[in-house]
Amino acid sequence: MGDAVNDLVSITGLEMEQAAMLLEASGGNLEMAVQLHFDQQDSRGTDSQSAAAALAAQMEEDAYGHDDDVGADGEEGDGDDSGFPEPVRATSSPMMGAPPMGGGAGRPGGPPPSPLSRIYGMLGWLSYVPGYMFGLLQRYGVVSFLGSLLWAPLAMLGLVAPPARAQPPDMTIKAFEEWFEAEHGTTHPPFFRGTLYNALSRARSEAKFVLVYLHDAGSADCLSFCSSALSTTLVAETVDASFVLWVGDPSTQDGRRVERALRSRSGLPLLTVLSHGSMAAGLPGLMMRQGSGDEPVRLDGIPRTRCVDEGGQFSAEAVAAALHATVQRFEPMLVAARAEQNERETDRIMRTMQDDEYSRALAEDQAREEAEERQRLEEEERRHAEEKARIAVEEAEAAEAAAEVAKREARLAKGASLPEEPAADAAGVTRLVIKLPDGTRLDRRFDKACLLQGAIDFIESTSPEIYDFDLVQNYPRKVFTNDMRGQTLEELGLYPAVTLFTKEQDDD
Repeated sequence: MGDAVNDLVSITGLEMEQAAMLLEASGGNLEMAVQLHFDQQDSRGTDSQSAAAALAAQMEEDAYGHDDDVGADGEEGDGDDSGFPEPVRATSSPMMGAPPMGGGAGRPGGPPPSPLSRIYGMLGWLSYVPGYMFGLLQRYGVVSFLGSLLWAPLAMLGLVAPPARAQPPDMTIKAFEEWFEAEHGTTHPPFFRGTLYNALSRARSEAKFVLVYLHDAGSADCLSFCSSALSTTLVAETVDASFVLWVGDPSTQDGRRVERALRSRSGLPLLTVLSHGSMAAGLPGLMMRQGSGDEPVRLDGIPRTRCVDEGGQFSAEAVAAALHATVQRFEPMLVAARAEQNERETDRIMRTMQDDEYSRALAEDQAREEAEERQRLEEEERRHAEEKARIAVEEAEAAEAAAEVAKREARLAKGASLPEEPAADAAGVTRLVIKLPDGTRLDRRFDKACLLQGAIDFIESTSPEIYDFDLVQNYPRKVFTNDMRGQTLEELGLYPAVTLFTKEQDDD
């Protein structure tokens, strides 16, 4: 049990007696005791202990001469009246670090607690129970739900004003930046727009620390700090080089939460240096809660004495020197974070190069496949066109052959329809002698009233291989064309006897 009490004291900063009572109430479970402590801190704010416990602690400190005005580095601060908290190395709350540990009563290395402190400690923990129960109800939304049920009807009736909605963090920072530039000019460090956890994530990605500045517009010290230090080029460049600047206003919900988590007993302005938990995980001397690698770690609180000149006024040189000292003090964290960042960037570049090479090879393969596919389609289309042309030629030839066959059969059939050849001594008979191109001689008698088409039908039925011809008379030279085939032989002068030649119509 003794080791667990010491661990609980180291983590929470409680008195030995208070830590023993909390551990006993948690059934000896250290993790449950730590969680109960932090739940109580979140629900009741910075001054979470009861007035009796605070009075007992103060009495013990007065009795044993404990000095809270000495920082973690042995540097004297301004106590509760200083502008900024003293630097802290250990973490405790889910957001920030715990105050530095001294050697007060009930702590390792200090004198045993007095009976009076035991009584006040018990009273403090008894007073803690209602606050803890209220905190649980508030955490799970019971208080907000009941409040909304009672408040909404009154707001609808106009009896009370509707609850104000909190502005997003970026809108709050935007308003501060507009006010700052209107009052002090445009020279200032970049103000991060977003929540504190967003700022921590940005700082981790850029291998920087987070500089928290809590500002009160009604504080003369805050206005003096803005005009004398924050609006100077020296401070702006110093902050931008190694920090992500997050500005909070204690009048807002986020600002109050951060102020409570920082456990600041001094006034504003407040400067605190934070780090992402993953950056501080491997740094010796920083105590962290188990499993809090993603939670912020408070590295340093910059006291007012480090930010003012010899006359007690805020000085840009003093603020820049204090920030430089903090950076140098925790430089191993930045070196490790930047090495990790460079490694991630190298890995990203390698992955990008590999992805580009893969994309290039994939594009080449796709282009080659597309070219092959296009060539295959063109070849297939060419073969299809050739096949189509061949089929068309064959069909045309077949159609032409069929037409020729039909034409030949039609010409052969004309022979059966010709009138009978008249006798040689019949009246009105004319004799036609027709010489074909192959030397064949046709001789037949026709009635002089027979049309020239009858003589053509005779020739075609006798020699069907003769296509599209005209009859020609050599002397006198005369060509009997298609338009003359409706006239009689006598009208054409082919009576009583004549010799004719055939001439293909395509010939000249």
